[in-house]
Amino acid sequence: MREFTVSSKNEGVRLSRFIEKAAPSLPKSALYKAIRTKRIKLNGRRCKPDDRLHEGDVLQLWIDEQSFENRTLPDFMRASKTLQIIYEDADTALLYKPSGLNSHPSSGEYNDNLVARFLRYLYEKNEYDPSDDVFTPALCNRLDRNTSGIVIAGKNHEAVNAVNSLIRNGEIRKTYLAVTAFSPPADGVYTAYLKKDEKKNMVTVKDNPSDGWQEIKTGFRALQNSKSLWLIECTLYTGRTHQIRAHLSHLNSPILGDTKYGDRRKNADYDVHSQLLASYSISFPVTEFPSLSGLSGKTFCIPEFPFRDLFPDFES
Repeated sequence: MREFTVSSKNEGVRLSRFIEKAAPSLPKSALYKAIRTKRIKLNGRRCKPDDRLHEGDVLQLWIDEQSFENRTLPDFMRASKTLQIIYEDADTALLYKPSGLNSHPSSGEYNDNLVARFLRYLYEKNEYDPSDDVFTPALCNRLDRNTSGIVIAGKNHEAVNAVNSLIRNGEIRKTYLAVTAFSPPADGVYTAYLKKDEKKNMVTVKDNPSDGWQEIKTGFRALQNSKSLWLIECTLYTGRTHQIRAHLSHLNSPILGDTKYGDRRKNADYDVHSQLLASYSISFPVTEFPSLSGLSGKTFCIPEFPFRDLFPDFES
């Protein structure tokens, strides 16, 4: 016998529909027969296929165990179970994305990415089921594959819309840490103009405005120098593709390991092959969005300083 307690997500669902999902290998004819012969009961009593379920209802199914098997698992269940959560509540989560992991599916690597890991995590703790839920939890921002750090995730439509609204209005402040093998720009906020080449997935930055170029604004502050390497704090005031990487390169201080905008000789000298860039902290404004009450007015940081081997004495 299998027993199921109905959750709020299945409020109002037809009993027959619920059983079809709970026992995917049970033929419909056998389902209706089991209801007629009282081998399926609702709250210990006889039931009908079109009964509507309510939160807290208990269904008891005296049917063959094989009826519960052979359920086709969602694609995201192929993703790794490894997931580091910085913060979580009923509506949102802040996830740590390691360098080398895509934020979203890409060609040739659909099965393991940050959003797939997040969906697997929610699925395994019964907070999300693609066969039941209309909305799919989503990431509200993304990081380049080889950039590590904080990614915001929304569990419901309200939360995703609220976060996206704050991002569009520039109300969420993101701070990054970068490593360069060149002298960093003087501390300050720099304005420039960026244009993206969609075919090459690269951007170009220049100092003067032109039609079709987007304004970018980035703050830079040198934090520490160690063995000819500089640690730079980078604050995004606009959020454009490759903004920090391209802006630092434009200011003659490319990020070490950056294969698109960096210095090949320096990358080879230090044997670094992916950009040393991390989304280190994120600050949320005070907001009245109910779904963001747990984030309102707070700042969150990644658990560990990412470049400890290069800057062993740095105090974050």
